[in-house]
Amino acid sequence: MSDWPIPWAPVAGSRTGALAWLESVLAEGTLGGLSRLPAGAQDALAGMLARVAMRVDPRHTRAAREFLAQALPSLPAGEREALVLQSWRYFLMLLLRNVAFDRHVPLATRVSHYAQEFSPAAQEIFDRKTPCIVITAHVGDFEAGAALFPAMGFRHVYAVVRPPKNRPLSLSTQRLREGRGYRVIHRNGAWNDIARIAGAGGSVMLLLDQRPHGKAVTAPFFGRPARCERGAAVLLRRLDMPVLVGACYTTGVPYRYRMCFPTVIAPGELKGASPEAIVGRVNAEMEALILRHPEQYFWLHDRFRDAPES
Repeated sequence: MSDWPIPWAPVAGSRTGALAWLESVLAEGTLGGLSRLPAGAQDALAGMLARVAMRVDPRHTRAAREFLAQALPSLPAGEREALVLQSWRYFLMLLLRNVAFDRHVPLATRVSHYAQEFSPAAQEIFDRKTPCIVITAHVGDFEAGAALFPAMGFRHVYAVVRPPKNRPLSLSTQRLREGRGYRVIHRNGAWNDIARIAGAGGSVMLLLDQRPHGKAVTAPFFGRPARCERGAAVLLRRLDMPVLVGACYTTGVPYRYRMCFPTVIAPGELKGASPEAIVGRVNAEMEALILRHPEQYFWLHDRFRDAPES
């Protein structure tokens, strides 16, 4: 497929050497083996490991408690603590399910694994395979969501990612993702690539709910100031293409999903808006997606670090 808008490039971490290689082999072997366990055994194992993780990684556990207190202040403390544990458990289950995804959701029947809940405007985009920008959060199974777009006939689909720091593991992860019909580009320096992809009729998927490492603007996220991607806001204002906002939620049945796209921001709708206003709107949309299924959200991220208090 040499007609892709930008040349293929490795999306790799920086850690190399024998130790990095050994870590990668152990991680892939462990996840691969555990992913073949029966679903009940996987659930039990994830629950056990989640309890261990809460204790051995107090930094992320504390971040989840603070994040939940901000986002769901009316929820009783005991229920918030249960969501902290569930966040760890859900994160571990996603790792296992992602490794086994292609075995259980083959390309030939992939679309049938997704129930679809689209607004009329979103349905039109899917029917016409209109090139678009897709925005989601770390809620549901975003890896499974990315796999649906090429399976439904969208051409030249890209996902912006932050690779693992371990270089061998990052390259293995890239092969796994790109085997599903889309390509990945590194988060660093992605904005110029996205403009080229959009100009060539491709689509790009963005996860915009975490703290940026580059230029940022401040906007409310669950009622508290948070640093947000300035480059994404400028890009959304400049590009003349629709923006799909939604999520791919898991269901009670393994490898069965519910794809929800309630919002489409029409081309030109953001022209003239400030970056702060744009990210404020996107944040509000992502909050609604998260609140649909808070038990499927990655609360472990320290979302408000380095942001002003008010």
